[in-house]
Amino acid sequence: MTQLRVTSGIATVTLDGGLDRFVRDLVERTETAVIRQTREAAEEVAREAKSAWYGTNGVKRRTGLTGQIVVRETVNLTDGTITISVGSADTRVAGRTPVPVYVHRPTRTSTIQVAVTPDEWYAAPASMRAPWRPGPRGRTPYLHRPNPKASDGKHLLVELVKKPFKKRIRKLSREIAKEVARG
Repeated sequence: MTQLRVTSGIATVTLDGGLDRFVRDLVERTETAVIRQTREAAEEVAREAKSAWYGTNGVKRRTGLTGQIVVRETVNLTDGTITISVGSADTRVAGRTPVPVYVHRPTRTSTIQVAVTPDEWYAAPASMRAPWRPGPRGRTPYLHRPNPKASDGKHLLVELVKKPFKKRIRKLSREIAKEVARG
C-alpha cells in the first residue's frame, strides 16, 4: 500500500488509502440501500397492479400476457447508472419493434352479450336486443347487458403502474435523502 506524506510548516499528514476506502464503502452502502428501497417500492406496485389488472374494474383475461407486471433492474456500466422500471412483460413484436401495451378498461357504456330465452329476447326493448346466433340447439337469442367491468375506460398501465410508482418514489425521496446523509 502506498502512502502519501504531506508536510506544511510543523504539521505532517500521512495518507495511506484508508480515506479513499472509507469513501468507496460509504458510496456502495448508500447505493445498495437506495436500490433496495426503490426495488421494494417497485415490487409492491407490481403486486398491486397484478391483482387489479384482471380484478373487478380491470379487463377480461384473454391471453394473460398484458397482466404480467414485472420489475426490471438494468445496470449500465458505461454510464454508471442503474434503472429500475415497472411494466408489462408482454413481449409481442410487430415486425422487429415491440408492440406498446395499450390496454383500456371497458368504458362506462360498455356492454356484453348474454344468451337468453326467446321470451326474454322478445320482452326486452329493441335497443337491447342482439342478433340471434348459432348455438348448441339451433339459433340462440342474445341481449346486450351492462358490462360488469365497466369503468372509466383509462389505460391500465398508466393508472395501475406508472402513477402509483411515481407516488411511491416521491414518498421515498425523503427516506432516500436520509439514507444518503447517513451513509
